[in-house]
Amino acid sequence: MDISSAGDMVVMDYCLGCTVSCCRNYFIPLTCSDVKRLVERGLDPLDYIDFSRVGSIESAYPDVRLGDGYYYMVLRRRADEACALSSESSGNLICSIHGSHPTVCRLYPFDEFTGGFRGKVTCERYGRADFDVGELADKRRSEHEEYALKVRQWNGSCRERRSAPDFISFLLD
Repeated sequence: MDISSAGDMVVMDYCLGCTVSCCRNYFIPLTCSDVKRLVERGLDPLDYIDFSRVGSIESAYPDVRLGDGYYYMVLRRRADEACALSSESSGNLICSIHGSHPTVCRLYPFDEFTGGFRGKVTCERYGRADFDVGELADKRRSEHEEYALKVRQWNGSCRERRSAPDFISFLLD
């Protein structure tokens, strides 16, 4: 793999020249596995996870029942709308946790269900020997199914007001 250092971050060479700006244009849905990777990286999930009210964004992910409604669990965004885990380097946004980043980010710009490109996006990573879209898409679907099961368990057991921190603790148990 071609790896470069940008400050204290390690990123893939082909990501440094990317102009797609997925880190700024999309809400990034998370699963149990993604939350666990944040914790393994030494990050407090409460600093990087947000909950967007259902209806405010589109998502194919299950909605989580919290005390005052239903939400999607996503990565937090900064005031400039970029992912809270991204940093700017040479005019491009790069991931500060590359290697531990969410699987949906690893898969982008490919659609996890079809394996094809999302929209009219192209990517230098496509076709490289170190990148298997099918294998990563299978992993993403598996993580999505595991998360959907956990959300069903959570939503089915919600009899009292519960908070986002309670939900994150539930995912980590």
